[in-house]
Amino acid sequence: MLSRTVSIFPPLHRYLTFISRETHIRGRIDVRTRTKRRQHANAAWKEQMPTLVDGYLAWRHEAPTDEDNTIASNMFHVDVVGISDFARAITIQQRPNEPANAALLRMGLLGCSPLRPTIAIRIECLELYHQIRRRQSSFSIQAITKVLCALHDITYFRQFRDQFSDAFDIYLQILREIRSRVDRILGRDPNTWQINGSCPSCTFKVTLHSQICRYN
Repeated sequence: MLSRTVSIFPPLHRYLTFISRETHIRGRIDVRTRTKRRQHANAAWKEQMPTLVDGYLAWRHEAPTDEDNTIASNMFHVDVVGISDFARAITIQQRPNEPANAALLRMGLLGCSPLRPTIAIRIECLELYHQIRRRQSSFSIQAITKVLCALHDITYFRQFRDQFSDAFDIYLQILREIRSRVDRILGRDPNTWQINGSCPSCTFKVTLHSQICRYN
């Protein structure tokens, strides 16, 4: 007589049904098109760009902050990717009415999303890739993300490439905004700088220049 084995685990189909039900309940389906999502993200980045520029300059020059630890703050967690380190669930202190990326910039990080970032890139990593691209323009974002994944022993996935690309675009936008501020302080208005700063002697053209050269 064969003995009947009783399993202490639930049937597999019940487990899969439970997972599917939980995913359906917890997951939020975004019905917006990709264009609408990009427009919404760009508008959010543009709104907080002045704050991000101030935060980047304060971090770059190690400016003292008036941080008050008694102020109630929010906490959120992000995964941090750097040149030589990869850390999961880093706790970030966020001040009241402060964008999440402004809180990240105080720690030398830049998120990949304007509102609720879950992954952040270290500024040093973005600066390194910026200098590489200036010397070797063919070094793509896919290449640098694959290098980072290999350094940190992480399986490469395409979403990380998109996230790194978004953070790098915002990093370049911050640098452009800083350049614009410097130009305004120096009086280099982009609308009139080419006219006011040009040299009349250099722009003067001789009508008979070709004939003079021919006779010479």
